Amino acid sequence: MIAEIIINTTAKRLQQTFSYTVPDGLAVRVGSRVLVPFGHRREEGIVVALHEQLDEPADFTLKPVEGLLSTQTGFQEEMIRTAIWIRDYYVCNLSEALRLFMIDKKGLVRQEILSVGPAAPVSPEGRQLQAYVADKGSREKGSLVRRFGRDLVETALARQVLTSRTYYKNQIADKMEDWLSFVHDDDEDILHGRRRQQELLQALKEKGEGAVSYWQGQGYSRDLMRRLCATGLARWSQRPARTTNILPTLSGDAPFTLTPEQRQAVKVIGSDEQGKTYVLHGITGSGKTEVYMQLASQVLKEGRQVVVLVPEIALTGQIVRRFLRRFGDDVVVMHSQLSQGEKRNNWLRMQNGTSHICIGARSAVFTAAQSIGLFIVDEAHDSSYKQDEAPRYHAVAVARQRAAYYGCPVILGSATPALGDYYKALQGDYVLVELTERVGQRPLPSVQVVDMRDELARGNYRVVSDCLLNLLEETLAARQQAIILLNRRGFSTFVMCRKCGYVVKCDTCDVAMVYHRQAAHLRCHYCDAEKPVPTVCPSCGSKYIKFFGSGTEKVEQQLHELLPSARIIRLDQDTT
Repeated sequence: MIAEIIINTTAKRLQQTFSYTVPDGLAVRVGSRVLVPFGHRREEGIVVALHEQLDEPADFTLKPVEGLLSTQTGFQEEMIRTAIWIRDYYVCNLSEALRLFMIDKKGLVRQEILSVGPAAPVSPEGRQLQAYVADKGSREKGSLVRRFGRDLVETALARQVLTSRTYYKNQIADKMEDWLSFVHDDDEDILHGRRRQQELLQALKEKGEGAVSYWQGQGYSRDLMRRLCATGLARWSQRPARTTNILPTLSGDAPFTLTPEQRQAVKVIGSDEQGKTYVLHGITGSGKTEVYMQLASQVLKEGRQVVVLVPEIALTGQIVRRFLRRFGDDVVVMHSQLSQGEKRNNWLRMQNGTSHICIGARSAVFTAAQSIGLFIVDEAHDSSYKQDEAPRYHAVAVARQRAAYYGCPVILGSATPALGDYYKALQGDYVLVELTERVGQRPLPSVQVVDMRDELARGNYRVVSDCLLNLLEETLAARQQAIILLNRRGFSTFVMCRKCGYVVKCDTCDVAMVYHRQAAHLRCHYCDAEKPVPTVCPSCGSKYIKFFGSGTEKVEQQLHELLPSARIIRLDQDTT
C-alpha cells in the first residue's frame, strides 16, 4: 500500500504530498497521523490518500512509514476533503487547513539529549558543565543552553566533551487504560488453593470485563490480576481511555408546546432529504432556540449528531444551559477558553459518538463527528463567524461544505439575517422559514426613529432630541429608570481645523484622535496614545479649531444640564 502524506509544517516549500510505503500490519488509514523519515530527520505526517501503487513507475525506492502516532485524534475522510476545499477556496496551505481540525497542532516534538562524552574538558566552565550533566545522567540541550549559554554547550559538543542523540516525543499518543476480561473457567485445577484468584475470576465471570482501575477499587491488586491472566483464564488488554462529560448536570426540561409557525418550521426543516440551507428568520422572542432543540431531538433519534455554532463565547453559556436541561450528557462545548485536555476530551466524545451535540464558537465547526445530521448557526449574520487571521475562513461556508458531505441541512438563524443570505433565500438558493410572532403573543417593544435633521431645523443642536427629553422627564416623574446607549466614548469624536480641514490623527495608527474633556487631552482608541489639545492648527497655524461628533461624556454633560434633579452615571471604558 502506498500512502500520500502531507508533512505537518507550514513551510510553503513543503506544501505537497510525499509517497511512502505502508508496512504490513500497520493500521494506517486516510487521516492517520504517522511518523515518517524526512531527510535526516523524523517528521509528523498526515495521510491524505492511500492507493495500491504509484501512478507511474519510479526508478527509486520509497521509504516506509515508521510508526502510527495516533488513531483516536486522526482525521476521517470527510475532514480531509473539507481541508482540501479550504485550501483551494481560501488559498492557504493544506497543512494550515488540516491544523484547523486539530486540538494539538503538532504532536511530534524533536528533542536533542546530551550526555557525557569521552573527551575531557579544558576549561573550568567546561568541567562544571560536564559535572552537571554527569550528575543528572543526561539533559535536554535547550535546558543546558539556558543554564550555561549556547557557546559553551556548542564548544563541548564540538570537542566531544558531550555527545548528542535525537529523541522524538509523541505528544498526541492515544490515552489508554488497562482492562481485564473473562476468558473461560474450564480448568478448575489451575486455581486450586488460590482463593483470591478464584474470587476475582467469579466476579469477572459475572461482570464479563472491566477496567483494571475498577477491580482495584474492589480490593484486587494489579499483581493478583496479572497472575490470573498468566493462567489463561483472564485477559489483560489496553483500550482507549474513556472520556468524561465536564459539564454540570441540570434539571430536566420538557419540550414546549409549539406555536403554529414553530410547528411549520420544524416540519419543513425536519423533512429535509437534500441537505438544503434554511434561513430561519425569527423575530426576537419567537422561539428559535426551541425549534433548534426540537430538530436536534429528531436528529438524535436517528443516531446522528448536531453542531451548534454561536457567535461569541459569552453567548455559549445561555444556549448550553437550555440544551443541557433537555439533552444532558449528550452535550459538549468547544471554545478557546477550555484547556487543551478539556478540548481533547470533548473532541473525542464527538468523534467516538459518546456525545451527540457540540455547541461552540466559530472553531467548533471543525469538531470531529461520526455522522453529522444537522448544523445550526445561531445569529448567523454576526461578523465573528469570519476568521480574519491566516488561515482565513467563514464558519458558515465551512459548515455548508461539511453538511454537503453528510447530506444534512444547515440552519442560519437570525432576527436580522445577513443581506446576502436573505437575498439567496428570496431567489430560491436557500429556503426561507419565518417566525413572525412572539411566543405567547407577547407584544414587541415600540420603536420610534427620530430624524435629527428635523431637530436641527427647529434649532435643537443637542445630542438629545426633544422627543427623548420628554420621555426621560416622564420616566423620572414615574420614579423609573432609563438607559441611554451610545457607541462612542469621549466628548468629541474628532478635532478639525475649519480653515484647512486638518484632522488631528494618531502618529502610529493614522486614525482620528478623540477629545476627552474630563482628562483634557486627545486619545487614540486603538493604541491609547495621548496628545494635548491644540489651540492652533498644527498644519496652517489658524485658531479655527472645532470639535465635532458626540461621545458619552457629552451626553452625560447635557443630561446634567437638562435634568438637574436626575441621578446620572456614565458606564464606559473610561469610568470602569
